Amino acid sequence: MKHFNLSSRSARAKLKPRTAPYYSRVRVGRSLGYRRLPGSQIGRWQLRYRDERGNYVVSSMCQADDLPTGQNSLAALTYEEAFSHVQRFDPTTAKSKPATLATVSQCCDHYVKLVVLPNHNNPAPSKTTSSQTSGKLRLLIFDLAQWPSCLSGGLLNQG
Repeated sequence: MKHFNLSSRSARAKLKPRTAPYYSRVRVGRSLGYRRLPGSQIGRWQLRYRDERGNYVVSSMCQADDLPTGQNSLAALTYEEAFSHVQRFDPTTAKSKPATLATVSQCCDHYVKLVVLPNHNNPAPSKTTSSQTSGKLRLLIFDLAQWPSCLSGGLLNQG
């Protein structure tokens, strides 16, 4: 299988848009994919791995940071961040879905424990990734807790 350079915006911009992802091997049985559809400026990262039967499983992860600095979504991942997620991905954990998570806060706590904090899958998390994740969670999730009072306070009715 041919492997493609996905490591920079300029390298990804040279790839022809298509429905099939371009892959870069992370390790045996696991690849980071990138797909940009025709007519789109922004691509998506994909994870491809082999399951216990040896079949490929492909999962869409999130947007790539294809736009100029400052114009990407806060949820967009750089190549390094996406590569790190694919490298640390544990297929056995992915199949176990926590049944007791009921709130957004609990889901965020669960995510931080699995991905950001040191654990058996990720013994030495990147300080940059930890800091960025914490900042994104604070901005995107926890600041939203204030919105209901703002909305009921009439901010939308002032127009």
